[in-house]
Amino acid sequence: MGCGSDKSDSNKVQETAYEIELSKITNEQWNRFKKVHQPLFNDLAGDITGIGQAEKNTVAGLVSSGLTKQYGDRQEAAAKNLSLRGVGPSSLAIGDISRERAGVVTGGMVKGQGEVDNTKVAGLQNLVNMARGDAGEAMRGISDIAGEQVQDATSKAIYDQQDRNETLETAGTAAGMGLAAGADWYKKKEGY
Repeated sequence: MGCGSDKSDSNKVQETAYEIELSKITNEQWNRFKKVHQPLFNDLAGDITGIGQAEKNTVAGLVSSGLTKQYGDRQEAAAKNLSLRGVGPSSLAIGDISRERAGVVTGGMVKGQGEVDNTKVAGLQNLVNMARGDAGEAMRGISDIAGEQVQDATSKAIYDQQDRNETLETAGTAAGMGLAAGADWYKKKEGY
């Protein structure tokens, strides 16, 4: 039959030099992925799936301590302000601040804990995207979440304090006008 070649070798497709080099590069990249990136992905996955009650407690503690300090400072300032206006520091306004603080601290803690859950869900979605080869997105840290809640509550506290000050000023003005009118009436009655 003639040519002296083996038929099984002639049917085999030989790889080109380009294909051999491409295969070598692909193997190197795969090995690098397994050595460098896969452990990082696994660590990230562990961190995200491990988000739970401990992180919620951390956020609650940070929010509570931040807001308690903020409201303590505001309560002290309000007491001084009231004292300068001749209103006793045991007034209803101080009690209002204490009640407001309790509500805002509790609300901030609950909202912060909910944001921890949202962060976990976003992190899990990130893992799915990364596994598909899509880019992941930056995630907020626990301290970022707590800081946002403290900042939101502080803004609310400032607004509430301004509203309270305006109310007290209006009440003080009305009381002053009432005293002035009473004094005028008394002067007229007594003939001054």
